[in-house]
Amino acid sequence: MRHEKRFLDLDVLTAARERIRYVWDQFDHVVVAFSGGKDSAAVLALAKEEADRRGQRVKAIFRDEELIPESVINFVDHFRKQPWLDLRWYCVPIMNERVILNQRLDYIQWDWRGREHARPRPEWAEPIAPEHAEKIFLQHEMDDFTASPWPGKVAVLTGIRAAESLPRLRSVLNRITDNYISSNRTKGSRVKLVKPIYDWQEKDVFKWLGEMAGGAGWCSIYDAQNLVPGQQFRVSTPLHGESSKAQFGKGFLRTTSPDLYAAILRIWPDMAVQERYFSQYDNKSQIFDISRTPETLAAFIRQNLKGLAKQRAMIRLGESVKLRNKSPDAYPLELLGRALLQGVIDATILPLEKTAQARLKKEREKYGRSD
Repeated sequence: MRHEKRFLDLDVLTAARERIRYVWDQFDHVVVAFSGGKDSAAVLALAKEEADRRGQRVKAIFRDEELIPESVINFVDHFRKQPWLDLRWYCVPIMNERVILNQRLDYIQWDWRGREHARPRPEWAEPIAPEHAEKIFLQHEMDDFTASPWPGKVAVLTGIRAAESLPRLRSVLNRITDNYISSNRTKGSRVKLVKPIYDWQEKDVFKWLGEMAGGAGWCSIYDAQNLVPGQQFRVSTPLHGESSKAQFGKGFLRTTSPDLYAAILRIWPDMAVQERYFSQYDNKSQIFDISRTPETLAAFIRQNLKGLAKQRAMIRLGESVKLRNKSPDAYPLELLGRALLQGVIDATILPLEKTAQARLKKEREKYGRSD
């Protein structure tokens, strides 16, 4: 069956309200995944509307990633103290990664094995049960873990928007009905992920928070990001791939969150390399270097990825080779090479348009890759 894009006969705010009302009727518990970011703040304000209408408190979870600017922590803590919100604050060890000049290194947030923490664990954080005292979680395990206080079917409202990336767009194109409701990555999970504002644009989020959502407002970190040309409006740990480039590589973290910046350099002094040499680092050169052949891409995967990430990346390599064999110009290996260097493993590989193919050909010549 052919899928076609069509527009709803209502505005995005009304559509989001209807989605949340529907989910509230279908699930035993509705919980907001609140990160302190603008998108999840918009969803939190929408959930409050529906909870007020039903005479209930809003349930929410905050996954504290440890390496978070003070402005974000203060913003989340402001909401934690509101009487209408039941917010569960989680500080648990989760496997993560940090990036230095595209080299990926594992680290564990809230590591309990003796590493200094960037800041003290909040006293109001949820206690860690004895059976989890020495557990290190994987990212995909967290939805079920944080939903454990609530029995039955749990809907987790997220601030994911399709306009942010092609993978997020694809996530709402795979179903015809209830396309904003999806399963998480744990087989047999009783938790569903809900994207009530998937069709909002960034301007819709800021308008809702600034003019309509009962004065909810947004975290002050966005005001600082607004002053820096090319800086994306994001709230995330500054060690991830794209965040590391923007916040360490361009000095943003040092000027806006000096305490967090100093703590990170105490724990990982090598992050100074990202700040010092990022502007001189030739990212495209490395893309072409690792994308010469399927074998060079496989070597990069084996050297830089581990566990499930390595397995998924090798699967993507096999898919990329098949696509390239069918259409070399539309599916060059550089597409996967660039994705891997950005830390994007599961993104759908889309073909290059004619203009992009011509631009890639010129760049290959510039870097001595005219073959």
